Amino acid sequence: DRTMVQLACYLTERTLQEYTMLRFLPSQIAATAVLIARKSLNRHPWSPTLMKYTNLDERDLQQCVDEVRATITDTTNQQQAVYRKYSSSKFGGVAKLSL
Repeated sequence: DRTMVQLACYLTERTLQEYTMLRFLPSQIAATAVLIARKSLNRHPWSPTLMKYTNLDERDLQQCVDEVRATITDTTNQQQAVYRKYSSSKFGGVAKLSL
C-alpha cells in the first residue's frame, strides 16, 4: 500500500546521505527498507516471495537493518531535508512513524 511504499522510499532516500551506508549494496539497502517498513506497519516482515526475488533472508540483512535504524534515530545528525520532506502530508508523514 501507499504508506509502506512511502516509508520504504523515506528510509532509502535517507540512507543516500550517509557515508557509512556505502558498504552495503543498493539491493541490500532496498531490501532492508522494505523489511523495516513492513515491520513498522505490523506486517509479516519477510515472505517467501521476497526471499525468492532478493535471494536474501532477514539474517542476511541484519547488519544493514541495524545501520539504517541507527541512521534514522540519530538525533545529532544535521541532515534534515529528507526528514522534513517525508514528514509532510504529501508523503504521508511517514518520517514521524516509529520504527
